[in-house]
Amino acid sequence: MRMRDLGEWGAVSRICQLLGIEMEDCARLPMGPDYLLVTTDMMAQSTDMPPGMSPWQAGWYLVAMNLSDIAAKGGRPLCLVASLGMPPDYGSDQLDDIITGMRTCAARFGTSIVGGDTNEQGELTLCGTGVGIVPQGEFMPRKGARVGDVVAVTGELGGAAAAFYSGKGKRLMEPWPRIAEGRALSKTHAITSSMDLSDGLAISLHQLCELNGVGFEVDWERMPMSKDVPGDEVRAREMVLYWGGDYELLVTIKPDKLQEAKGAASITPLGRVTPAGIVLLSGGKRMPIERRGYEHWSGGR
Repeated sequence: MRMRDLGEWGAVSRICQLLGIEMEDCARLPMGPDYLLVTTDMMAQSTDMPPGMSPWQAGWYLVAMNLSDIAAKGGRPLCLVASLGMPPDYGSDQLDDIITGMRTCAARFGTSIVGGDTNEQGELTLCGTGVGIVPQGEFMPRKGARVGDVVAVTGELGGAAAAFYSGKGKRLMEPWPRIAEGRALSKTHAITSSMDLSDGLAISLHQLCELNGVGFEVDWERMPMSKDVPGDEVRAREMVLYWGGDYELLVTIKPDKLQEAKGAASITPLGRVTPAGIVLLSGGKRMPIERRGYEHWSGGR
């Protein structure tokens, strides 16, 4: 079997089984009454950096990816380290821009870059590691969804896809990690499962389904779409369900605590957790949501 056969989810599942660890957005290490959160993300020029992404945006994106994982656990970021792989002819001014983008994003969300490493590579390759903290009782796991829970998301969906196709790439290249929303939601103790939507709503629902042994039913009419998503429903579904890059939070909520969660953060309830199957309701019809989204080694999308 090759990596193209495994796909990213299959590879991660295999690694977690071999190491005997959780499939989580962040590793969690007990530290007194808290969990220390540790996460890492990598991006390479040819597979992760859209055409037109500036070095400054690449630096911002690297930090934002890591902070989004911390946000999904309800954590507060403490610091980040980064490793930068660059070709010999990469410009020093471009390096400066990467570091400035990283520093700007980190500072905006109350943290900083404290170290890292450099290496020679054939193409620009960036790797970041984020460290955060969360009280153990406020940690929001991926595993915990129960039948009857409400499914909800923060913010709007489809904006990253619309930015890519329109050529106006800021929404795609400068994602906004939902640190404040994650912290607020975690304090309600209403969240039964949580992950970020970096790879798209559809594939994230499938991943939660596999981890929790449940299903999902979501309503297209409730979907909080970006105003930049086209009116054509077929194209809109592709962008909202399958594209990814929005870096919102996907959560399941105890039904009796829905109002408390809505009061804590801007979320949109989409549907409910069911015993099995992943279904989209639209115009009175029920249709399956495909297991499709952004995934390395599987043609991307």
